[in-house]
Amino acid sequence: MASSGAKKKGGVGIRGPEHLSLGGLRADGRLPAEARTMAISLGVLPHADGSAAIRQGNTWVLASVSGPHEGRGGGGGGGGGGGGGGGGAATTATGVPQGAHTEDTGLVRCTVTTARFSTPAGRKASVRSGGDIADAVASTFTSVVLTGLFGRSVVDVHVQVLVDDGCVRSAAINATAAALADAGVAMADLVAGCSVAFVGGVALVDPTAAESAGAEGGGGLTAVLAVGSGDVVSAEVDGKMASVGVLAEGLDAAGGGAEQAAIAMREAVRQYTLGLIDARGHVAF
Repeated sequence: MASSGAKKKGGVGIRGPEHLSLGGLRADGRLPAEARTMAISLGVLPHADGSAAIRQGNTWVLASVSGPHEGRGGGGGGGGGGGGGGGGAATTATGVPQGAHTEDTGLVRCTVTTARFSTPAGRKASVRSGGDIADAVASTFTSVVLTGLFGRSVVDVHVQVLVDDGCVRSAAINATAAALADAGVAMADLVAGCSVAFVGGVALVDPTAAESAGAEGGGGLTAVLAVGSGDVVSAEVDGKMASVGVLAEGLDAAGGGAEQAAIAMREAVRQYTLGLIDARGHVAF
């Protein structure tokens, strides 16, 4: 926790817990409303039905998709944690939306594996955050994927968190959206997500792990937008919001960050599709 004495010792131009200068820049040089550079690669796993890797600053997430295929094992409640093999090299959590699977509709379920070296917080934090991510991915894409087209079938999503430097939930959602597009799974729209943390009273878009750790009251939120329509698909609040006005400000900031992510995702999908067309000897118009 930064004190007034810490501010003086840190020198001129430090505001909040040493994340935002008086010039309005963050520790990595970004403006508060600026998201980190996003690098998206589709089709990275040749044996998966669909796959994508996303690097969002130092955060690195890989998603793969299997299905739709015949459902196995029904579906119970939401995400829980499980231990990984290999001497505890990773932790695993699974998310399954409750009541989402019927004879007429399919099911989207998600498994998240978090490398133990992905975060200094270690194994316990990985299990907890992995369950949250699995639930968020499963519930988001249950509402986006056209599950009515494949009744009694399942789409399995596997997310691997390789490096966690903040905003893993939104990175997992973005990687899953790109992987589903690669797999050709029918969706109502491509979606893009972004998270926001409040530090020093300022909404910071796409915060790093250090910025999120300094958020007031653990406060922050993640919003998911439909890329085509711009509609809000989902919004999830973490911690406490000081007021309704702060919540509205956070939603607005997260929406702006999601729009930045949407631009990157739309271009990545377009370039990947053009590459497939060219590889098959067709002409793109």
